[in-house]
Amino acid sequence: MINLEVSLVKGLEDDAKNKCFIGLCPNVKARYQLRKKTEDGASSVDELLQQGRFDKVSYRDVTQPIVVVPTKDFEDFNSRKLVFNKIMEAVKDPNLNIIGVSGMPGVGKTTLVKEVVRQVKEDKLFDSVVMAVVTHTPDIKNIQDQIADTLGLTFKEPSMSGRASRLCQRLKKEKKILVVLDDIWTRLDLMEVGIPLGGEDQVCTILLTSRDRNVLTKHMDAKKSFPVGVLEDKEAWDFFKKIAGDGVESHDLPPIAIEVAKRCGGLPIAIRTLATSLKNEPPFAWEDALQQLNRPPLSNFKGVPAAVCPSMEWSYDR
Repeated sequence: MINLEVSLVKGLEDDAKNKCFIGLCPNVKARYQLRKKTEDGASSVDELLQQGRFDKVSYRDVTQPIVVVPTKDFEDFNSRKLVFNKIMEAVKDPNLNIIGVSGMPGVGKTTLVKEVVRQVKEDKLFDSVVMAVVTHTPDIKNIQDQIADTLGLTFKEPSMSGRASRLCQRLKKEKKILVVLDDIWTRLDLMEVGIPLGGEDQVCTILLTSRDRNVLTKHMDAKKSFPVGVLEDKEAWDFFKKIAGDGVESHDLPPIAIEVAKRCGGLPIAIRTLATSLKNEPPFAWEDALQQLNRPPLSNFKGVPAAVCPSMEWSYDR
């Protein structure tokens, strides 16, 4: 299990170097073979995908400031523009202190939020922006460390409560701060982390992402929650062609390419993976891929429709 996770993390790091923030990349057969050796492989992959997608925004070196750069993985789809604009309106609203973004794994929640962060920094809407990845097994100390690293804060307190108190005091020194918590699975006690909430000295706006809208609205008390759905058919096909290249519209490929694209179910993560893997490949490679995509998946990815699982699994087997 440990070897699997190490291998996956290495793959994500390599992917990040190529500006890929959605978590999957081709040519990872070794990871797939390791994953099949354990029942927990799929869930580990899923968790690591969530951890990896914040890449160099969430996991910075100590005291390294946030650098505002274009979000190259953010595709300006019409279906995303509407959600993006609504989130931007929400973070500007002083009456909203907790905002949620929900959607299934691989739909692009983190990429969308990353673009919101970029815009927030560019517009100077907040004095500071801090981020942390939570995952389905929250590690309070790790979350505290991620936030503290961004602020250049060093903990001297041995106890969790002492660290929380120090972090809370540090955050309150900011006039206005955006706290982004990615991949929330269940209720997270913000005060236990050290994130101040409520009161006259409220300085924090909290932006959360989760695959489960109920977690945001019921457990985290998000005042507004914005769902991120799969891409529309035309958006998905245009995105697929953009990555796979002009060859997909040659006289030999269109029917096969269209079927392969459909197997992605409108999920950006699956589209990018399949299109990247099959780019510049001959027709027989596409036919072979389609045959494999029509087979029942060996394992499931939690929160991902069963019809899309083969496309994600296929990428590991390449």
